[in-house]
Amino acid sequence: MILTDTSFIIDVMKGNHEALVKLNEMRKTGATAMVSTVTLYELYVGVSRVRRPLEEKEKILKATSRMSTIGFDEKSAREAGRVQGDLKARGEMIDIPDILIAGIARACGFSVLTRNKAHFNKVIGLSVDTY
Repeated sequence: MILTDTSFIIDVMKGNHEALVKLNEMRKTGATAMVSTVTLYELYVGVSRVRRPLEEKEKILKATSRMSTIGFDEKSAREAGRVQGDLKARGEMIDIPDILIAGIARACGFSVLTRNKAHFNKVIGLSVDTY
């Protein structure tokens, strides 16, 4: 299972060639792509900041329509807490939404697909893929 990061969904929405190639590759191989409620939150924050919010919502729906959604549950919260504690102790903090996404991925044993490899590579025990 692959948990898609917000950067990947945004790149798909923008028609980024590398992201679209990766998406098609995943579909051809039957890889299961997931989107988290944290990523959906980040995307919908963006909707409120654009001139054409309805068009932006449509882009989000189109980009995520074939993905299952996974929520931030208690197990994910515990794991995200461990991730943040470790990062803070090492002086390598990353953005809170990325910590929450990493927590979901580690709790579920998923890899994270992201353009933002620099952040996610700081999380010990997390499998990170890019495009």
